[in-house]
Amino acid sequence: MMKGGYRLAIQNLINNGSFESGDLTGWSGVNASVVSAFAHTGAFSAQFAGGITSASLSQTVPVSPQQSFQLFISLGKIGTIANPEINLRVLYLDASNAVVGTGLNINVTIGNMPNTIFDTWTEVYQTTTAAPAAAVQAQILISKTAGSSNTPVVLIDDVAFVEVTGITGATGPTGATGATGPTGITGDIGSTGATGITGPTGVTGATGATGSTGVTGDTGPTGATGDTGPTGVTGDTGPTGVTGDTGPTGATGATGATGSTGATEDTGPTGATGITGPTGVTGATGATGSTGVTGDTGPTGATGDTGPTGATGATGATGSTGVTGDTGPTGATGDTGPTGATGSQPTVAFQNAVDQVVIPLDGTPTSVLTATITAVATQLVKIDTTIQLNITLNPLTPDFSLVLSLDFERNGIIISTETLELNLFYSAGQSIIIPHTFVDQVPASGITVYNAVLTVGNTNNVTQVDITNRALNATSFPLP
Repeated sequence: MMKGGYRLAIQNLINNGSFESGDLTGWSGVNASVVSAFAHTGAFSAQFAGGITSASLSQTVPVSPQQSFQLFISLGKIGTIANPEINLRVLYLDASNAVVGTGLNINVTIGNMPNTIFDTWTEVYQTTTAAPAAAVQAQILISKTAGSSNTPVVLIDDVAFVEVTGITGATGPTGATGATGPTGITGDIGSTGATGITGPTGVTGATGATGSTGVTGDTGPTGATGDTGPTGVTGDTGPTGVTGDTGPTGATGATGATGSTGATEDTGPTGATGITGPTGVTGATGATGSTGVTGDTGPTGATGDTGPTGATGATGATGSTGVTGDTGPTGATGDTGPTGATGSQPTVAFQNAVDQVVIPLDGTPTSVLTATITAVATQLVKIDTTIQLNITLNPLTPDFSLVLSLDFERNGIIISTETLELNLFYSAGQSIIIPHTFVDQVPASGITVYNAVLTVGNTNNVTQVDITNRALNATSFPLP
């Protein structure tokens, strides 16, 4: 069901099959979205949400009766948890959208997908049955069903739905058979020679000579060959397939070095400042009028004439400006420094769940919470969790005990472990809230998957352990 098919250079009927629009244009989705963290080709892929929820993507395309198709799809998962079962179906629909046939119905089984963190994908190539006479559309459906256990994020990319062969044209009519030519004339058979005379008894007589063979008649002429019938009409050529993706553009070469700045020419000397002319003579002050008699204020005497302003001295001549030197050549541009790393951004990833999940009592680890976050190397991520643990006891005994281990994994590697040992005397069930906080420093840039794993063992008088309300919040902090 996996690798082993081949890609045909004909038209892909799927719209936005590689999700390079950056969204779900052309698709109908449930619990599905488009992400840029991982891609089989290009920059984007679609993802099904992790956890126990169902998810699906579907698209309907036009078809014609008797057409067969090939479905191509690339699948992967994030993290080390086993993938859920993925169903791939092609349904043929009539003009009223009623199902008139099934072209394909296969499953990618649990645990058969690679971890895309290592840039590996499962490629599925499958051929459908021919579309029935009433078919006018085909619905391509990719889905996962809801389950009782936690599942990882599933990635989908490069979906193609292409016709395998074009429709064969009608066979042309057979040409008429040409007339048979006349049979040639058969020549006369030659006469048989006479039998020799038998000699007397005792002595065998000599055998008579054999007569000569008659002349063979001439072969008749060959009949004319009949006319060749007309050649049948050639069937229509099938549609040309889609052109393959263009390869990535090569890296841009480094910018040439900047040349040194040319030397600045000396500025010519400034001319001498001219001599300032002498200040003109101040004119004589007019005579002051006599003071009137005290008592009534006498009239104010007339103001004396203002003396003439002295002549302004001549401005000295401005010295000539020195000749401007030639501009030196522009130096070559220096090398452009490397682009700095993209700074980190604060992000939040979380999972909230209220469904009941039963934890095995035999020490089997069970994934109970998962969150995926994008971070850069050395960035700090604060992880807060809370889990409601429910313990069901044997009603005939008043005490119980168990050992509980809560592990936190980063991309499948344990980074924190908390162990609780409970010993209580109690005649009914117990409900315990388990909080936990941990700060992790991300070792490498990219997608980071955090997973909370619960293990229960060494139980005494415990009949069941399950979890209900629980939450995980992962918050990344920008680098300083």
